[in-house]
Amino acid sequence: MKRRDYSAAQLTAGVNLADDFTVNPFSAAFAKVDAAVAEKQKYETRQIKELFHGPAGKADADGTAYRD
Repeated sequence: MKRRDYSAAQLTAGVNLADDFTVNPFSAAFAKVDAAVAEKQKYETRQIKELFHGPAGKADADGTAYRD
């Protein structure tokens, strides 16, 4: 990770550390969280769009909602 030095004026104005340190000690952990969220959203999108609003949901809404 590259070292950065900031002047007093820059610090007073505010420094966006996220912009200056896009790769940081938290990057790997945040990438894992982002991947888990994306996988959950993929599952939920399929669940709503294909199952609940598809033929299975129209035929048996309760059974589709509580399917394992």
